[in-house]
Amino acid sequence: MQEISRRGFFGMAGAAMAASRVLGANDRINVGQIGIGARGSYHLDACVRRQKSRGDIQVVAVCDVYRKRLNRAAEKAVGAKAYLHHRELLERPDIDAVFIATPDHWHAPIAQAAMAAGKDVYVEKPMTHTLEEAKQLYLRSRELKRVVQVGVQGTSWTRWHKVRDIISSGMLGQVVAAQGTYSRNDPGGDWNWPIDPASGPDGKGDNFIDWQQWLGAAPARPFDADRFFRFRKYWDYSGGIATDLHYHIVAPFHLALGNQHPTRVAGMGGMWVYHDGRETPRHVSRLGRLSRQILDYSELLASERSRSHHHAARHQGHHAPRRRMGRADQPAVRSRADSGRKALSRRVRG
Repeated sequence: MQEISRRGFFGMAGAAMAASRVLGANDRINVGQIGIGARGSYHLDACVRRQKSRGDIQVVAVCDVYRKRLNRAAEKAVGAKAYLHHRELLERPDIDAVFIATPDHWHAPIAQAAMAAGKDVYVEKPMTHTLEEAKQLYLRSRELKRVVQVGVQGTSWTRWHKVRDIISSGMLGQVVAAQGTYSRNDPGGDWNWPIDPASGPDGKGDNFIDWQQWLGAAPARPFDADRFFRFRKYWDYSGGIATDLHYHIVAPFHLALGNQHPTRVAGMGGMWVYHDGRETPRHVSRLGRLSRQILDYSELLASERSRSHHHAARHQGHHAPRRRMGRADQPAVRSRADSGRKALSRRVRG
């Protein structure tokens, strides 16, 4: 199996969505893109590239409450119809699947509506804003027999599948602990993305934002540009670090350990560096207990680590540790099952 890039990962999403139907020789998957911010634009670009290179996918609709983003998306996806409201997009019977890259509080409502409309779903992580929404979405997907893929590109990288094979082979012995961290340091304060001061509910033309539609079921309030452009800082629309970066560390752990889940979790966090009015903590640390392992993982948005080493993971086995450092490192696996045997070293390329 070859290593899958971030771009290739979205091609896999299209293939997964085709699983619920049989494709003919000239058939293609018609998709709608809902949410065209930074992440949604990445999805759109990936789909358009695949549309041009393979022709097995067609972006037929784009949707965003911010007209400037919407118009830019329509220019990229030639022939796609633009919608300010996702409900109008979902009414189209020719759409097979949707990509959802909205703020977190809209993930579950749009995914539920898409499945009810007979569409498969690719939704950015976190799958939902609350635990109860996650349970409901899972059960509904089983009931309607829809394909639902939750986006975290790390689980499509072959490195973690290799780790799972190593653990399954017994090379490490019984895994007794796993540790990971996601650290990065933005001098301007993470998630303080640029704000367009001319845009808002009173904006004209490209500057129009449908603020009430964006709020959805979140508490009503006057337009706040910081909340719109930097939503991850606020509880009403996001879980902050816990549901953004945390999943990048935990999902590969679960894959490597056979999709086990903790029975007990303890955590703490706070804001000790930047004080800019945000609500979600900038530092988070958690300890989880599985039936046979202790999972220790942490996520920090302001730390002493450089960004080039923000991914670090370690699986501790009874015989040996297996360490996975940042993207630039060359990780190795070492096994010492007994003192009389030579150390076995095996490369796992990331």
